[in-house]
Amino acid sequence: MSQKSTEQNVKDVINASSRAISKDKDLNIEVNYLQQVTEPGHNLQENIESIQLSRGDADRQALLQKYKLLEKPFKRTGISELDFLLKDFEAVRSEILGSKEFLGVKQNLRNLFLKNLSQQTIESKQDALKIAVEISLKNKLLKQKNNKLEEVFLKPWEKALSEVESDFKLAEKYLTDKEKFNEYLISLFKKLVLNLKNLNKKSLNLIPKKKMKTMKRMVLLTKNKKISLITMPQKEMTKVRLKLKILRLKKEMLTIQKTGLKTGLN
Repeated sequence: MSQKSTEQNVKDVINASSRAISKDKDLNIEVNYLQQVTEPGHNLQENIESIQLSRGDADRQALLQKYKLLEKPFKRTGISELDFLLKDFEAVRSEILGSKEFLGVKQNLRNLFLKNLSQQTIESKQDALKIAVEISLKNKLLKQKNNKLEEVFLKPWEKALSEVESDFKLAEKYLTDKEKFNEYLISLFKKLVLNLKNLNKKSLNLIPKKKMKTMKRMVLLTKNKKISLITMPQKEMTKVRLKLKILRLKKEMLTIQKTGLKTGLN
């Protein structure tokens, strides 16, 4: 069987699954990761990962279509930043609902989210806060444990999020009602913004906007992947730099050992 026909077969299976999830028989999904399957030099594990990410991407699009067909259109508030935020979280809500309904979808979406998170860059405090709230909502509602990467993105907002812990527990109540869920989000972000204004910025590891453009980003190597991190205070940076050096040394040692094995050296 040729690679082209293999790729097409995978596409057909993914599209069939997407139509079943969305209840839209005409839905045709274009996934972003499947092209990697046929790239030269990819091993079996890389191909499997590409297919898993493709399934997650397709499931995400199918769920958006599912709730678009079932529910009323998104209502705009007239405030561009807020509308953008609510639109983003409409996708988050559909993913949570889909994960609760389809167990296989839950893991596919989880794989995709963590992959995207590992490549995430932060341009503003608003971006950083959005990611922290998304992680908190998903993991609390789906009863998932934060992994190490998610903890990195949650760390700067730990105190602020703890102030609205009781509000996160209310999310489940409004999850199935788009309008009420949007009202809940507006209230949640309003409280978070007020809390941030009343708390010491240094204690929250926040960077003033005027310094945001010039701030340095830390890069942590985890499982041989580069992960962009939001800037941390000096003490945290020192700890991360030390961990980074240790990880690099371990990686170099593994490379030396593997090279030795391949060349027959001890």
